[in-house]
Amino acid sequence: MYVQEKAVSHYSHVSFALRHRPTTRVWHLHFRLFPDGLSFRYSLPAINATYEPRHVIQETSHFFFPFTADDAAWFFERDKLSHYELLSYAGVFRTAPASSLSSCPRSRGPLYGAPLIFHDVSAGAGPFPYRLLTEAALYEYPGMRYTVLPDNNTFRADLDETVTLSLPLPTPWRVILLARTLDELINSDVIASLNPAPDPDLFPSYYFLPILRQARSLRVAMVAL
Repeated sequence: MYVQEKAVSHYSHVSFALRHRPTTRVWHLHFRLFPDGLSFRYSLPAINATYEPRHVIQETSHFFFPFTADDAAWFFERDKLSHYELLSYAGVFRTAPASSLSSCPRSRGPLYGAPLIFHDVSAGAGPFPYRLLTEAALYEYPGMRYTVLPDNNTFRADLDETVTLSLPLPTPWRVILLARTLDELINSDVIASLNPAPDPDLFPSYYFLPILRQARSLRVAMVAL
């Protein structure tokens, strides 16, 4: 693990304007490609410069990973206060074959919270055998969970609740981190660069920096469990 005061942000950004044919409504799909990951988010612009309330009922983003029988997955669970398991990122990390997540004997069935970590040990894993599935810039929006479909390779986004927001509406970033080692995974700057800078009134630099360093140490401990 290393300590640094600033996150390095190198990425390529591209956006697409799409039209929903039944309603002619225009929305946008944004991608950011990093040397060690990728992210995407959706946004709906306001109409006629007015702030319109909209209900977000569900999301249908899918993530596909071609697992082999030897690939491993790490996920967290909470034996106590289990009803909080999908409402936070806290819990004890456990491991199982990645190809068995849809049928693991657990109280939540095939529904998992973020983050999910995968280790691809196949010959075709490429330079980044470790992958982490999570989110970033989560503000006034329900957290994302993942339902593992019966093929054990596809993860469907599952929102915690219906939310009512005003337009324009950007969703949080959906993120996949890539790394050669767990140490690189923990020290990735992708999540930090996708989030806006902290409010200086709430987190002055002399106070915020020690918290940032402590958080990196905590994340190392969580992955090591």
